[in-house]
Amino acid sequence: SDVFSSDLESLFSLFETKGWFQEGKESFQKGVDALRAGHPEASPMARDSKSLLARLISFWAFFENILGHPKQASHLYEESLQLFHSASAMRKAGLALGGMGIATEVQGNFEKAKAFYEKSWNTFRGTKDLYGIVWSLNNLGHIETRLGHHSRATALIQKSLARAMADRDGRSKADRKSTRLNSSHLGI
Repeated sequence: SDVFSSDLESLFSLFETKGWFQEGKESFQKGVDALRAGHPEASPMARDSKSLLARLISFWAFFENILGHPKQASHLYEESLQLFHSASAMRKAGLALGGMGIATEVQGNFEKAKAFYEKSWNTFRGTKDLYGIVWSLNNLGHIETRLGHHSRATALIQKSLARAMADRDGRSKADRKSTRLNSSHLGI
């Protein structure tokens, strides 16, 4: 349901903004375990349950990556993306795609990370999720910097910052700090 999805997103944001990364990891891991316990391997899982499980796993993966476990995060993101695909819910996979990009980037594969960031951006554009668009553009700008494409990086980061500044509900404004850090690195 939309209310539950919104509550789940709020819980994720709370853990992230408060810096409660270990608590976030543990909470989402417990959610995954509880949902799996209610759906034994042999029984088919409904599409909505698969989509929910995919989201829980992607949130868990996010915190694994922040806590310095990019390989574990990558495995979790892969599982999440498989579940989104099998649930025909790839339009909900923007965070998982972007997170997979971050985990891949941390492991040094910049071109592959860029491909995940582009898929994330396209997913968020398709759903018109302004926060996701800002986050994805910022990630793309960052990876372009790492690839030595400074003019492309500058354009992407400026676009990210402009969209964050235009956000009326304030959700994407939280990413302005990160976008500003990327832009100051480029001398914007």
